[in-house]
Amino acid sequence: MRHKHLVICIVMIAFIMSLVPIAASHGTASAAVVAYLYQNRGFDMCNTPSSAHLDTWWSSSPYFFVGVYLGGTTYANQGCSNANLTSSWVTHNTNTGWGVLLIWDGKQASCSTDANATKMSSDESTAYSEGKSAADSASSAASGLGFGSGVPIFYDMEAFDYHNSTCLHAAKKYMDGWDDELVPTPFIGAMYGSACGTDMTDFAGITDPPVDAFLADWNGTYDVFSVGCVPDSDWNSHQRVHQFLGGVSRTYGGLTLNPIDLDCARTYLAAKQAYGTDCNY
Repeated sequence: MRHKHLVICIVMIAFIMSLVPIAASHGTASAAVVAYLYQNRGFDMCNTPSSAHLDTWWSSSPYFFVGVYLGGTTYANQGCSNANLTSSWVTHNTNTGWGVLLIWDGKQASCSTDANATKMSSDESTAYSEGKSAADSASSAASGLGFGSGVPIFYDMEAFDYHNSTCLHAAKKYMDGWDDELVPTPFIGAMYGSACGTDMTDFAGITDPPVDAFLADWNGTYDVFSVGCVPDSDWNSHQRVHQFLGGVSRTYGGLTLNPIDLDCARTYLAAKQAYGTDCNY
């Protein structure tokens, strides 16, 4: 499977001088692991996989990046573990070639029906402050692991009743706070959500919209566009990840990860080099 890496490396040698300035424009380099353009497939999961597991998958799987949880209140309540996620893990796996997609799973919408969720305030002003606080925690965690300039941190906002206007408006103010607070940091304010269930397109129009979007639509289509409920005009310039299949088991090199979600990226991720192009778009 990994023979494709050789092909992509050849492509990247031809284009590396043009891609590196693009990555730099997403932020000014200030740490070892910064943002590079990823146009390829990957996966994310609740528990951070071990370096040994990722070593095997790098040489045998079709994936180029792994999505991991930095932390967050709801994340902790769901029994996920990022015990493997250390600065040495980051160094080892990015040196191997893996890109890393960072997720923060904090407070959920005030009307969320998730029994494990810690909920944000339904008051817009309070929700805005809570979003800023979450950004402070996430940026501190990312910095401590050695991530730096231009790396997006995707806030995980799960589905909720967006027809509840009070709930929706508070959630939007929360994300305004998240995005505003990350502006002066090395990191990029980004957002994960159900393309339809979180009403992601509504968040494209907030005062300070997320720069990048991680769109969950399990339609099985290996494509960053043609996502349900979100027009292609939203987040259309190297700003998308599509989670196109979820809760599946995969085995490569005799090692299984279960459950994982499968993703297709066309955006900037934490990495040591750019990778592309292996997504249909």
